This record gives sequence, C-alpha cells and structure tokens, in this order.
Amino acid sequence: MKILQISTTKLQYDGLTKVIVSLIDNSKSMKIQHSVSCSVDSLEHWKEELRKRNVIVYELPNRDTNYFRYLWAIKDLIHSNDFDIVHIHGNSATMLLDTIVARLFGAKKIIVHGHNTETKHPFIHCISRRLLSNITNLRVACGKDAGDFLFSKPFIVIPNCIDLDKFKYNQEIRELERKRLNVEDKFVVGHVGRFTEQKNHEQLIEIFYELQKEVNNAYLILIGEGELQDYIKHKVETLKLTEKIYFYGVSDKVESLMQAMDVFVLTSRYEGLCVTAIEAQAAGLPCVVSDRLSKETKLSEDFVFVGLENHISEWVENIRNFDRVIDRKRGYNCVKVQGYDKSELHTVLEKVWK
Repeated sequence: MKILQISTTKLQYDGLTKVIVSLIDNSKSMKIQHSVSCSVDSLEHWKEELRKRNVIVYELPNRDTNYFRYLWAIKDLIHSNDFDIVHIHGNSATMLLDTIVARLFGAKKIIVHGHNTETKHPFIHCISRRLLSNITNLRVACGKDAGDFLFSKPFIVIPNCIDLDKFKYNQEIRELERKRLNVEDKFVVGHVGRFTEQKNHEQLIEIFYELQKEVNNAYLILIGEGELQDYIKHKVETLKLTEKIYFYGVSDKVESLMQAMDVFVLTSRYEGLCVTAIEAQAAGLPCVVSDRLSKETKLSEDFVFVGLENHISEWVENIRNFDRVIDRKRGYNCVKVQGYDKSELHTVLEKVWK
C-alpha cells in the first residue's frame, strides 16, 4: 500500500509533526510505503528522521507564502504517483483546496485529519467545513473538540498517542538533569512550545513574574523556538528576570527535561488535544493550563484548568499549590489506562488505513 501524508504546516517541534511520525512508527507491520510532503523550510531534523524510516520525503513550496505554487506541486505529486491513500494533516477547513486538488488528480481515498480548535482564517474555515466534510472519504481528529471544530459530519478520533515508557518518571534521571541544569535547589516551572501567538508566552512571563515574588527559588524553563522569541526575551530583560528564566531552545529529549521540572504550565490561546500536555502528565508532572485547551486533555488528577482571562493571582495560587511532594508515578498510569500509549495505535490504524 502506498500512502502519502500531507503536512499543511512545516515539520517542526510541534504536535502535528509528532503525530505524523508516530503514525508511521506504529504501522511497521502493515507493509506500507510511506511518503510525506512538507514545506521546503521544514526542519532538517525531521526530514532526516523520516528518511531514516525509509519514508520518501517530498519538499514543496511553503503553503503560507506560495499557496498556488504549493497546490500545483501537490497536483503534480498526486498525478504522477499511484497513491492508495492521501492523508492530509492540518488545523482548519482551509484544507479544502488541498482536498479538492487531491480528488481531481487521482487520489483514491482521502483522509482529512484535524489537529486544532481555532484558526487565523475563521471566515474561510466557516464557509469551507461543510464541503470539506462532504468530499472527504474519512474524517479524523485528534480529539472530540478538534473534530467538532473541523467537520460538519461524523468523524473518528485517533488519540495523540505517545511513547509512554520514555516519559515514565525516573528519579535518577531527574537528579542528573537537575544537576546538569543547575536547578537542584529550584522550584522548576516548565513549558514546551513554539514562540507563537497561539502559545501566549507573554502571559506566561507575567504569571511567572508574580510567582517569583512569592516563591523565591522559582525558576522557569522554556523549551522551543519561534518568531516571537526575541520579543519574549526583551520582555524578560525588561522585567529583570534574566537570571530566573532559561531559554533552552529546541530539544529532542523533552522526556528527560520534564523529569527535572516540578510543574508544567500552558497559557495557550487555543489548542486541540495538546500532545505536550499528555507527555507532561505521563511524566507525572502536575499541570496548570488555560481553559482554551480541550477538556479531553485532562487525564490525571494533578491537572488544573484556569480561565485565560482570570486574574494572574489565580494562576499563581494554582501553581503554588503544587509546591509540594506528589506521587510522580501515578500520572503514567492515568495516561496509560485511557488509551494514549502508542502500543494501542496499531489497532486503530488497521481500521483507518485499509
């Protein structure tokens, strides 16, 4: 079977990219020749990771800046290959045109996979979602909220499964990482996410500014990169927080860094079923997150939603409530019993990719 997965966003350190790689990793026994199309400016790390898996990688013009050239490249790609399935990944019903091109130029079966609950193009999304639902063979979403957002017809959910054993709490790794990061005596607040408007780092910095006034040994680790990184760094300097906030950059060892954290905080303006929040819970981290995350994201008892518009003091109070010893191993069990272990994914894919 030949399957083309189309990433409508560039491959980067985000949930959508992790899902594409996870689907490929968990279909090894299905005798599939995988291909992935991605933006030419995708991270070389992920293109190389895919090639290591014997995946054919097609580099296309950037969808955001060269939209018509991108669609023409999709047309050529599908027209010149005999794909059995075209599986399109994205965040909104702007995937309609990708789907139409796939349909017109020979795709036998089209799967559309939704990964988010908000878009920068709400009008286009609104007028496109019904037609998108009608011309798609199979509608898939990372969770119920993402599916309700994208489709006007029934859909199936493929959970954002993770390699649970990588994230399981390990005291030895925690001690080694905290020593390496020189935070052995700190109350470590952690965040993983690209520096974009969606992730709302500005509010996170404001929350931490108030937290460190009350918790003297508070320390914030920010994992990720992005277009707003310099702006956030300037804000940190203005607030004189440089010594208390570490801009770590991107990492392919997030599971180890999470061991070093004491609490995980997300102030996102919108999310689907957030992969990093699932990973944090698997690592046994207590989580304080914005109410814009899907309610399905809560898998463990050490997980608190806070209104994005609520006063900063409420955020600080909830974070401080986790400045205590908790059983870090129970998060792993909570995530596992609710079906987010990658070992469960193979069975789902056998039904989807058939």
